[in-house]
Amino acid sequence: MAKVIQYYHNYDEDIRLFRDNSRLMEYLTTIHYFDRLLKPGSQILDVCAGTGRYAFYLAGKGHYVTACDLVEHHVEIMKSKPNADKLMDISVCNALDLSRFEDNSFDVVLCMGALYHLGSNDNEKAISESIRVCRPSGIIVFTYLHAKIIDKLEGIFFGITPYEMEALAKKHGLEQKHNAYTGGAFDETLSEASDEEFQKFMEHHLSTCEEKSAIEDGGLGLWIGIKPPIKENQMKIRKTTPNDLEAVMEIYTYARTYMAENGNPNQWQTTHPPKEVIQADINAGLSYVCTSNIGCTSNMGCVCENEILAVFYFNIEEEPTYSKIDGQWLSDAPYGVVHRIARGPKGKGAGAYALNWCTSQHPNIRIDTHKDNAPMLKLLENLGYTYCGVIWLENGDERLAYQRVEGGIG
Repeated sequence: MAKVIQYYHNYDEDIRLFRDNSRLMEYLTTIHYFDRLLKPGSQILDVCAGTGRYAFYLAGKGHYVTACDLVEHHVEIMKSKPNADKLMDISVCNALDLSRFEDNSFDVVLCMGALYHLGSNDNEKAISESIRVCRPSGIIVFTYLHAKIIDKLEGIFFGITPYEMEALAKKHGLEQKHNAYTGGAFDETLSEASDEEFQKFMEHHLSTCEEKSAIEDGGLGLWIGIKPPIKENQMKIRKTTPNDLEAVMEIYTYARTYMAENGNPNQWQTTHPPKEVIQADINAGLSYVCTSNIGCTSNMGCVCENEILAVFYFNIEEEPTYSKIDGQWLSDAPYGVVHRIARGPKGKGAGAYALNWCTSQHPNIRIDTHKDNAPMLKLLENLGYTYCGVIWLENGDERLAYQRVEGGIG
């Protein structure tokens, strides 16, 4: 790595992407995909941040970005910038060893540069480390140099074909979303183009950059994929214990933040549900958690066995606030009630698993949610729940009421 560090110490990485239109093409293509794919307020690790061009852009978009780089000179440049405080952290790190970061810590992991300088064995390690620190269902981004152009570069660079990149990602269990050509070759005509000509070129490029002819042409590649979620057969339901209380409250904190960042700040606001309510649910034996029943795997990063993914209240009872409805329930037969359902950052799919478990316990389930809780509304629709009308909580707040009836209950 010493030769790589020395190379970049003597290279002006900070202006590389803006030196001419040929390089700007790479930057604009990359942020085009970022703007399309990254959810608001994502927690992002930029493993090969360079001097922070992408890290600062993403922080400016409202994401929570941790930036690091192998080259200390680059890290010092990032720290010296006036907006350095917009990043969560700036440090020296090696893509082959991200041990300072816990498993499943980030929604998005950017490894954009490491594969340029690593042989096949180290590529495997860098990919595995990026996967390990990414959350299930999170986005992982790699850039690579096409093998065609390696003979034109200095000896510290390594190349792979687009199909080798795809095979590497597949080997590690990643789901491919995009494999795009971002540029990489100096084009005098492009550099001399007017702003209008360049804009038209970029429009055409962005519409064709994933075509086979483009990615085979040689240059820089941008590979984007997803770390798979935990599967339903890797989850189980059990009653919440007093020892789970702190972990459960952390899930509710995460859920409140997620709601607020996704257009639903009012349902649980900043304190609901209070700790004493959850403690009472646990004492009554009515609180349940969805946990993982698998341990660590070498390719997927660690989701610990018995780790709590989601929490919810379930009981077969008469819910007082359901006695009055502006609408009509599907059935007046005895029913099960679900309240206070929430998942943590690793629990994608756990909400659906929990609700399906409730249906397995009782064929008639009622639940309510806030009108702004778009993810829950979509989940209920996908699971076959029917909208029945509006109910009112004890404090007078409105909620949308849903019911799912199995087996022809009348």
